[in-house]
Amino acid sequence: VLVTVVRLAIPEIGGYTNEIQSWVSKQIKHQVVIGKINADWKGWSPNLYLENIDLYSQETTKLITRIDSAQISISVLASIKAREIVPNYLSVSGLEFNVLRRHDGSISITNDDDDSSFHATSNKSSVLSIWLLKQKHIILENASIAWHDEKLLEEKMSFSDVKIQLKTDKQRSQIEANI
Repeated sequence: VLVTVVRLAIPEIGGYTNEIQSWVSKQIKHQVVIGKINADWKGWSPNLYLENIDLYSQETTKLITRIDSAQISISVLASIKAREIVPNYLSVSGLEFNVLRRHDGSISITNDDDDSSFHATSNKSSVLSIWLLKQKHIILENASIAWHDEKLLEEKMSFSDVKIQLKTDKQRSQIEANI
């Protein structure tokens, strides 16, 4: 019955933009604004397609990054068991960001050289990074990443058309990267 209700609601998903933005924002503990939402079914999994996504910092609500598109495949059985939405995988495309390793060894992810960032030290991880590492499968495609290491005083390195896959199974994680 639940699957039938969800199947019937999928074509009207665009009308739930505010609810979906709130759910995503709650999950990652950052404000998210989504330009367009579509959905469909593939087998037993509903899929959400999000376009033109803006991600803001927790404290200052400054724009951290803009994402071209994302796809979330939802595990129906795991979601029913957990009584919350559980993704099969998350695919993000068109992400641009800078990674800054500071003198103290902490790492920040920003959209430019200002201070709107995710910030994590070696003993304190951001809520977003914890949430990301709990996901079963994350795919990052067509990303542009700039790396700047203040600690080693190296010049900024830029990488385009980056693809990264992170697969997590209980306590084990596997990362594949194409740079």
